Amino acid sequence: MILFGELNVFSPQEALAILRKVHASLSFGGQLIVELQTPAAVEQSGRAETSESSCETGLFSDKPHRCRTENQWLDEQQVAVQVFHVTEMDTGNTRTFRSTTKAWSDDDLQALFSNAGFGGTFH
Repeated sequence: MILFGELNVFSPQEALAILRKVHASLSFGGQLIVELQTPAAVEQSGRAETSESSCETGLFSDKPHRCRTENQWLDEQQVAVQVFHVTEMDTGNTRTFRSTTKAWSDDDLQALFSNAGFGGTFH
């Protein structure tokens, strides 16, 4: 299983390599379950306004911190880019993280899975 839209965060080349390894490791008749983010949801996150939040703990730090999230939609690549600027409250140190999310069309997904060796129809 690949859940929570995690396949969307890999480049097309990385996603293909992962799916080829999955296909090669499945037993005959085995199945792969993939939960993807919809193209609309990915685009919406890329077009979202910049936001800021304060957290006691969270994904980026187990200390109190502020997180500024900047979003960008790259239409030609069909990719949302999020940049997270995380500032720890006690030290003022800031770290920056970046995440990209691919909006896969149904046709592109069908081609991706076919190229990875999965037959049949993508559902």
